[in-house]
Amino acid sequence: MMFRLISVLLVLALALGPAFGTGSFSPKRAEHLFVKGLAYTTPAEPLADFVAKTVTDIARSSGDGRQVQVNRSFNHHNINVLLLDFRRIPSTLIPAPSSGLYSIRPNVLVIDVNMAQSLVLNAFNDSVSFTQMLMSLDARAKKDIKESDTLLDPASEGTLAFHLRLRNLRYQDEVGKLGDAIVLQNNDSRMQRILGLAFVFPIGHELFHLRTTARWLPRISYFIEREEAQADNHARKLIEQLVSRSSKPGSGEFLDPQLSVLSMRHFQDIVLSDLFHGFRGLDAEDYLAVLFHRSCKLAKRIPWPQRFHNPDVVFQAAERGFPILSEREFAQIGHRLRRFSNETHGGLLQRILQMRTAFKKNENWVQAVDSGFQYAEILNSAYFSPVGPSALTQKDDGAAIAGNLSLKGLLNQLVAQRDWQRGAGCSHGECGLLLWSDGYMEANLRNGIVLNLRIVEPFNGDELPRTRSTVAYFFGNQEADRLQREIRGLDATCKVGTFAHENSSYIVLSHVLNETGIIETEIQIKTLKTN
Repeated sequence: MMFRLISVLLVLALALGPAFGTGSFSPKRAEHLFVKGLAYTTPAEPLADFVAKTVTDIARSSGDGRQVQVNRSFNHHNINVLLLDFRRIPSTLIPAPSSGLYSIRPNVLVIDVNMAQSLVLNAFNDSVSFTQMLMSLDARAKKDIKESDTLLDPASEGTLAFHLRLRNLRYQDEVGKLGDAIVLQNNDSRMQRILGLAFVFPIGHELFHLRTTARWLPRISYFIEREEAQADNHARKLIEQLVSRSSKPGSGEFLDPQLSVLSMRHFQDIVLSDLFHGFRGLDAEDYLAVLFHRSCKLAKRIPWPQRFHNPDVVFQAAERGFPILSEREFAQIGHRLRRFSNETHGGLLQRILQMRTAFKKNENWVQAVDSGFQYAEILNSAYFSPVGPSALTQKDDGAAIAGNLSLKGLLNQLVAQRDWQRGAGCSHGECGLLLWSDGYMEANLRNGIVLNLRIVEPFNGDELPRTRSTVAYFFGNQEADRLQREIRGLDATCKVGTFAHENSSYIVLSHVLNETGIIETEIQIKTLKTN
């Protein structure tokens, strides 16, 4: 009997939730934490006013009639919001929100300033991208060739925004200045509502945890997971309610659902950034999205570094999926993913996908969630399902091909026969990679024939030896030298460019991968037309 009692107590102890975190309840602890954090807040500012209005609107819509105050003296009857810059607070003083915010029952909401600034900036960028997309579609519909040629390809707008979101996660000071400026310059009620839509999911989720009826919920894993699912569902219904009530016919019917699920994309972005930060010396946006730029003549009209993401300079942006990973890299990414899950909300990827599935049942949200969440889906399949690493690999469509250059010949050209590694999840060795200290090459194959490859190498202003050798193998020395001259022509005042060549069998596309001067070259086999 005693052994059984000890066993039960041990199981309960292991299942207990964290002392701080979403949904924990302690009035004294809540007030004590709030008072400590209040000493590190800044005076009233536009962002604090914006957050106060946004939380108030969301609370009213969810049936919570309490007053909302941000960075003001603690009040037992109000919702007390701490808006803090955790980069400037000792880590031992107050727990930092791993995913941007958390709640402490009965009435404290802790929000990271950087998350708020990021959502404001992302919502503004997405609304601008949507406007640009409408302008581009309108110009093409009117067959205004001159205007449409100066606008970014409509299908690329979302990818450019995705690239920017990933990049901005690493530039918090820059994001902070831009986010504050956007709030200051767009303080009318219409922009308040548009920008506030991005906050409905995370704020609505946490407000659910602050319900007075759930104060005494046991802190046991089963109950925690159940309440997290209930909070997600509450936030989703709140989003649908707010958007259906306030969206105006026209562009708002399409933009509002996009902005309302932006925070879900933001959380997915955080996962991706954590997994690929510093991976092979690059970052997540370098792998998952690619930007193609116009000529230096046009680019120089925009100051550096703004020109790298400027839609007047970028003529196309494309998502490309995950890189080919070696077996060791696959394990490393898995370790990062499990560590991230342990340090933040458990099952975050699964919860994002569950939210996406629930939204798709509403026809007004199908377009908003139909794309942009494939990364969570692929990672979930690769690491948390029987599919495994093959979920990360590109599938061969079996189309007839125009070329027949072999991997073996390329490895001989690069003197790298012994360095080739089979990719994780590749069936019969039909994909793999070469890794160097300052770059890499990865390729997809069919029976040893190169279907496509990607080679990345830093440009030091003189030569790209591996890139040149690779291009020479597929196109000959003359074309390889020509490409080298074009890349070398990227003088210090331009720094961006895209160069294309082709022959009867292959297409080559070289471009500047990021602001640090990395050159990426992609070679794609041509397919034959069949009757």
